[in-house]
Amino acid sequence: MSEIAVVLPVYNGMKYLEENITSVLNQSFTEFTFYIADDCSADGSWEYLNSLTDERVKLLRNQKNLGLFPTLNLLCKQADSPIIKLWSQDDIMNPHCLRDTVHFHKKYPQIAFSYSNRQHIDESGNLLPSEDWKDQTPEFIPRKLHDRIALYTGSIAGNIANVAINREKLAEVGYFDETMTIAADFDMWVKLTEKYDIGKIGGELIKLRSHGGQLSRAPEFYLLHLTEEKKIFKRLFARSDNSLQKFGKKNMRWVKYPLYFSFMLLTLRRRQWKLAGRFYQELRELDNVFLLALRWSYLKAAKIFPKSKKTDNSFLFNDIHPADKSLLRPE
Repeated sequence: MSEIAVVLPVYNGMKYLEENITSVLNQSFTEFTFYIADDCSADGSWEYLNSLTDERVKLLRNQKNLGLFPTLNLLCKQADSPIIKLWSQDDIMNPHCLRDTVHFHKKYPQIAFSYSNRQHIDESGNLLPSEDWKDQTPEFIPRKLHDRIALYTGSIAGNIANVAINREKLAEVGYFDETMTIAADFDMWVKLTEKYDIGKIGGELIKLRSHGGQLSRAPEFYLLHLTEEKKIFKRLFARSDNSLQKFGKKNMRWVKYPLYFSFMLLTLRRRQWKLAGRFYQELRELDNVFLLALRWSYLKAAKIFPKSKKTDNSFLFNDIHPADKSLLRPE
């Protein structure tokens, strides 16, 4: 049994697949198993996968197209290593990604999952300029601190490609929700942090690719983003104490709700009237979202409301009331 397993769902990913897989097979840490499942690709991906001769590669193929999260579940159930590194077909692993991930999980064996910093690349693999933003999140994140961060940012990891999960804890809480298309990863982080702490690896372990063919560029994505996240935030609020609920409501009103509102405006600009109508119905159920989001959007457009001068996320940790310092340590 290898110390870590890499699991990769593939669907029509041939454009970047060879570069992606080469970055895994060339890792400085070599004791891993690489599980790859093809979800009925029709672009030559399966034929390329079949040409791989590295004995660490284990191939599966779905009999019918199942989608990302059902395929990811099949792969996770196949993996028998204590750590499962989730992977995505568009991205590139930096050379020491698996080495640093294994070392981190040995340092914090109690955590349910870890995530890392990442670099961003364009369609051609060129590095994109880094944002003038410093992530001050500590490397050990107690579960209550996760909830505080999630009520501000949403999914703490941002994507699946920079996440590694403890296999036993994943099996304990259950696998990814296959009824979800967009937010099953966010849902999983919330399920795992119901009982377990997590961790953040400070190094930039992957290169995350941005390109026009991604689901997040599709108009329907925005509505799914809203409807699926609503359920998850409801669970987060239900398990939060009064202080954390107050913090969460403030940030939802001034960060998340305006984002959802801007999604609806995008569908209107594209003249997708039916989609905009469905968005309208979903938004009406939120906490006075129209008044708040419209006011925010108007003030920003009129340049009346100044841009945030925050350069890091230290405010998420520095303004914790002394009575709530338990947020910063495990229970």
